[in-house]
Amino acid sequence: MHPDLVSVLRCPVCGDALALTARTANCPQRHAFDLAKQGYLNLLPSASTGIDGDSAEMVEARDAFLAGGFYGPIREALVAASLRALEEHDAEVVAEDGAEDGAGGAEDGAGGAVQGAGGVEDGAGGAEDGAGGAEDGAGGAVHGAGGVEDGAGGAVRGAEAGGMGDAQHALENRGKHDAEGGAQDDPADDSGHQAGTTAAGLVVEVGAGTGYYLAGVVAARARLWGLGLDVSRYAARRAARVDPERIGAVVCDAWRELPVQDAAARVVLNVFAPRNATEMARILAPGGVLLVVTPNQAHLAELIAVLGLVKVDEEKERRLSESLSGSFERTGSESVEVAMRLDHAAVERLVAMTPSARHTAKDELAGRIAVLADPVEVTLSVTLSTWRTV
Repeated sequence: MHPDLVSVLRCPVCGDALALTARTANCPQRHAFDLAKQGYLNLLPSASTGIDGDSAEMVEARDAFLAGGFYGPIREALVAASLRALEEHDAEVVAEDGAEDGAGGAEDGAGGAVQGAGGVEDGAGGAEDGAGGAEDGAGGAVHGAGGVEDGAGGAVRGAEAGGMGDAQHALENRGKHDAEGGAQDDPADDSGHQAGTTAAGLVVEVGAGTGYYLAGVVAARARLWGLGLDVSRYAARRAARVDPERIGAVVCDAWRELPVQDAAARVVLNVFAPRNATEMARILAPGGVLLVVTPNQAHLAELIAVLGLVKVDEEKERRLSESLSGSFERTGSESVEVAMRLDHAAVERLVAMTPSARHTAKDELAGRIAVLADPVEVTLSVTLSTWRTV
């Protein structure tokens, strides 16, 4: 795992920042956590031991099913929503900085005008003194004219600064862009985080599984970083291999305090996963966005009755709003619905990667799948909702 990714984590014991030395993450209180040989970091508190995460078989099935691209439309929607949110926030930062620059330029202009007025008064005084000495009067008049010019120049500079604040900031960012060899850059992050990750943007996925959705978002924009959080060490092993230089995998409990520093993430993803609203709000930076994917009633409807799968809760939308209220407000939502053509092998993997796999014997499941058409048309139907902290 990249040291910059470890630097946005915090110790699950004391809450202090972690730093990576060799293959060990340490905090100032000398709590230490070794990187697993597969590259992930286990920060699961001892109180959470025994928690039931995805098994190795479930993770393998999920990896194989997602590799078929069947849930690609969900990932594409997450990528588009993430990039849109990042661009909107960047534009807000540029506008704020430009307004500050313009205000400063206007103040300089006003100061120059005052100096010019003072120069006129000096000139007038010099002219009066000219009654007692012609040379002094002439000199005072010259100084007065110079003061007027200074005032006019100051006013022009103020107007230019006010009108060009945005352009200047954009040029400075373009310079950063060029310095990175063409990588897309972002306005400076003023939230006080480590430059290595938050200068461009950190994306955290809670319940990341194999890192499929996180990897899509991170790959869509240069200099984004990703942290995948999941309670399953089997899932973390897969996620750690996706892109070791830009994505880190951490084992933790989503229902407890997340081992991520305050306001570290610009985007938080939550796809078919537990939602700890308080903690997700804590790790989200000002102006950041939470993207939540939940299944609709039509999701996998063609398989639910035949295969005995767990039904989508009819109150899921209400429960989602209730679970996030107080910490977040919804700012938008969109529906993603497509027809998938799944052969029997894909259907088997789909069931095996869900909690339904724990409730149905393999032989019984195989018999039920056998009565389906091959391939069978199955509906993918989810809602992607966008949330910001209140």
